[in-house]
Amino acid sequence: MAARSTPAPARLRATCCACGCTHPVRLDGHRTEYAVDTTTGEVGRVLHHLGSTALPVGNLLVRCTNRRTTRCAACAEVYRRDTFHLIISASACGPAFLRR
Repeated sequence: MAARSTPAPARLRATCCACGCTHPVRLDGHRTEYAVDTTTGEVGRVLHHLGSTALPVGNLLVRCTNRRTTRCAACAEVYRRDTFHLIISASACGPAFLRR
């Protein structure tokens, strides 16, 4: 792959989207959204198209979402905080919530 001359602010914005993840997953490809008529199922015009080649670093960086601190401290912290809030909200609702 050829080296890309991307401006530093654009690269910084792309890496910030990974929220401090030390091992971000690099996604490349494209995504296209179409207008669809729900009565007939007919696909209409293109609403939005995103191609990874149009992004500043050539691909989309997303968090690895690993919950082990030894692998990625930032993603593990997000997992820890989410788990804390799930437990607190479940215990606040009482035993009926936990039996579902």
